[in-house]
Amino acid sequence: MSRLRFPKQRRAFTRVELLAIIALVGTLIGLLMPAVLKMREAAARSKCADNLREMAIAVHKCEDVMGMFPPTTGWFPNYDSKTGGHQGGYGSFFWHLLPFVGEENLWESGAEPFGRNPTTGKPAMVHFPWNQSVVGTSLKTYTCSSDPTFSPNAWPGRGSYVVNYQVTQCFGANPRIPAKFHDIISKTPLITERLAECGSHFTAWMWWGNPNDPNTPCFAYSPTGPSSRYLTAAKASECVPGYAVTPHGRAGINVAMCDGSVRLVNAEISARTWWFALVPWDGVGIDWWGNDW
Repeated sequence: MSRLRFPKQRRAFTRVELLAIIALVGTLIGLLMPAVLKMREAAARSKCADNLREMAIAVHKCEDVMGMFPPTTGWFPNYDSKTGGHQGGYGSFFWHLLPFVGEENLWESGAEPFGRNPTTGKPAMVHFPWNQSVVGTSLKTYTCSSDPTFSPNAWPGRGSYVVNYQVTQCFGANPRIPAKFHDIISKTPLITERLAECGSHFTAWMWWGNPNDPNTPCFAYSPTGPSSRYLTAAKASECVPGYAVTPHGRAGINVAMCDGSVRLVNAEISARTWWFALVPWDGVGIDWWGNDW
């Protein structure tokens, strides 16, 4: 007669063993999390750089069509008193760039009557950014995914990028490449980053204030010189209007150059070097390129 055999019961984990396993898993997670977060931030930083690249290409498209870059803030093309600005409009650099980043419909929605065209006798249309449907709009291209202060529901619509006043100037300077550049355009910053919420102010892509308005999306207007060196900020209270401000910490700041290329400028760049890079007409910049960027 064969004997019945019963499977041996497996011994359960003791509390000590369970605690040891939990501690081991926690340690592994603790070791892996910084690497995961670092990878996520690198991916976000790359997306922010892609936005800059798209904008830089759009600026060159704009120059091909209009023969010039948009101004920091002002009429573009220059206001024509004879036609009431029929082909132009008033707004920020980023407002004038809309048709060249695939947002022509949004740009068109800001069209408003402005006087009469003496040639046709019909109302002249000018594209203003203060139409309410425009002012409240946030755009992906103008938003850095690393920006911890950005809110899509904020009014006016926030952005995470600012333009170099030293390149675009203000109220119709209308730079052309290479006519107004003494420096190499691949070494001259055009657009870079700032937090959407900055101190008690904000960075709004369509804001039409003068360059000294802390909400205007530009930098290198005030302060100037070595004092203008870019800042790092992880929250709105650490951001200062008027400066370029990176949310990437010690990794550096993404910068779109005037030739359309995009670079990550490291955190060790000297204040003097940063300023010489920003100014396109000083003839300085070749000798320090390999050391700081």
